[in-house]
Amino acid sequence: MAVTFSATSVEGKLGAQLLSDASGEFVVTWAKQRGPDEIVLDTRWHVLHYLLSGDADEHPGAGPTGAVIFSTHRLAVAGETSESPFWLLTPDEVAKAADALANPDWAAITARYEDIATGAVTGLYWQDIYGDRGSWPQMQEGVETLTALHQRAAAEGRAVVNILA
Repeated sequence: MAVTFSATSVEGKLGAQLLSDASGEFVVTWAKQRGPDEIVLDTRWHVLHYLLSGDADEHPGAGPTGAVIFSTHRLAVAGETSESPFWLLTPDEVAKAADALANPDWAAITARYEDIATGAVTGLYWQDIYGDRGSWPQMQEGVETLTALHQRAAAEGRAVVNILA
C-alpha cells in the first residue's frame, strides 16, 4: 500500500490547538472530522521534498521550502504506537514558505531532478517511477500546487497540516 500525501490549511488558532495537544486526543478528533483535504499529491511527496529541500531523508530540510513536506512540528496522535502522519507549519512558517515558493529556485530544483533521473541520489520512495524524465511535468505541477496552497494560507494567516497516510 502506497503512502500518499495530502495537505489542508487550518485557522491559526486551530493550528495552535493541534500543536499544543501533547496527548494527541484533539488531533485524532480533528482528523476524523476535518473534511476534504485541499491538495492531494499522492506518492510524489518524497521526490517533491527532495526537490524543494535537497534532503533525501524524511525530516525537515534547510530553509523555508525544506519544511513544506516535513515540518519541525510533528503532531501527537493518541493511541498510536507508530509515528504520527501529521506535520504542522505555523502561520509564520507558512508565510516564509509562501515567500520562498513565490520565486522557487528552478535551477536548483531542475538540478536535483536530474540527480534523481541519473541515480546520483538514491533512496527516494517511487524514484523508479518519478525519476523518469517524462514525469517532470508532474513534479512542476506538484511544486505549483504546493505554492498555491501556501500562498492562499499565508494570505489568510492560516497554518498548514500535512498528512502522510
